[in-house]
Amino acid sequence: MSEGQRPGGLTALAVIHFVLSAFSALGVVGLVFLILMPELVDEASREGMPPESALPLLAANSILETILLFLSGLGFLWQKKVLGRYVATAYGVISIIANGVVIAMMPTIQLSNFVGLVYPLLVLYFVNVTFKDDLVR
Repeated sequence: MSEGQRPGGLTALAVIHFVLSAFSALGVVGLVFLILMPELVDEASREGMPPESALPLLAANSILETILLFLSGLGFLWQKKVLGRYVATAYGVISIIANGVVIAMMPTIQLSNFVGLVYPLLVLYFVNVTFKDDLVR
């Protein structure tokens, strides 16, 4: 692809990053409420949750992932190598590690625990294989 021509798939990936960044920001708000007001969660809902002591770490990770998603989305639009490719790679690696830690902390393992691994793996593939030559600026 010539300089300045952004592939449609890269634009779509940027939009997906912006949407997921917004949802992640909402998740941070929910985690903050869980940290500040744990009495709002009934005992039945606590079954599928990580321990309360891990919630601040999960909130910090969610803030980091929100920022990385937003910045890499900008990098995709501007076709920047560092802001697009490297930041997206950092997001993918951090997200995979965080999901692995959450899966290890959960009392029961369910298929839904592994769904969070799919998108980071796809991001790693797309930015390091499919769109590698388009993120060059």
